[in-house]
Amino acid sequence: MKDLDKKVIEVFNVRSFKTLADTPCKEKVLFGEHGNDIEKSERAITMSENILNHYFDGKNIYIRLTIWDKRYLKKYVKNIFNLQKYITDSLVNDDSIVLYYYINNYNFQLIEKIVKSIVNYELGLAPYLNATCYYFNFDVPVLVNVYDDRGLDIVLPKVV
Repeated sequence: MKDLDKKVIEVFNVRSFKTLADTPCKEKVLFGEHGNDIEKSERAITMSENILNHYFDGKNIYIRLTIWDKRYLKKYVKNIFNLQKYITDSLVNDDSIVLYYYINNYNFQLIEKIVKSIVNYELGLAPYLNATCYYFNFDVPVLVNVYDDRGLDIVLPKVV
């Protein structure tokens, strides 16, 4: 995990795995504020799917998922996400857990529940999860973070 984190930092100039706020070479995509919570959720999931498919469809991707309250690990990762066979590494902290996945031949259906859970968190819609998730590929190269119902960040490699 440390080697993969180091490579993400080097390639994308990520300064924090908690937020991409200070990361250069970042484009913010906003989903729009209009509509009720269900409409916001549906719009965010659809737009996320379109962008993630644009960059990753049919490619191999890594996913770095930080679950900020590890009490949710069993419920979400084992029962809802159903991606155990893709886990390549994990790190347990005091209150959080970081999971790395590697998916050969990405398709959105594999990660749809993760995206939906993150989008729904601040809206209070089920399913929801307080998590940060980075989807990335070094060959494309691009890193995408759907942060909630408001938008996502696209990070390109740092300019040397």
